[in-house]
Amino acid sequence: MDNFNTICESALTTIKQTKIMRYPKQIQLSDKFIRALRNEVERCMQIIDDSQQPIRDLQEKFLKALRFEITEISQKKKV
Repeated sequence: MDNFNTICESALTTIKQTKIMRYPKQIQLSDKFIRALRNEVERCMQIIDDSQQPIRDLQEKFLKALRFEITEISQKKKV
């Protein structure tokens, strides 16, 4: 039984989860938008002064901000 437990423990340490991300086929972002987005992400990654801390979970927070803005834009279009 000890041999089985050892094998299970070693298998659990070598298993790696992967996530596949695919670009949506219907969306084509312009080069101008991509450049502006890249500049904005880089700006958010920089510490503006010594009193500020870097943004934790930047990617999740950035995506949340983008979802918020897209929702605002799409709701204004519906009205």
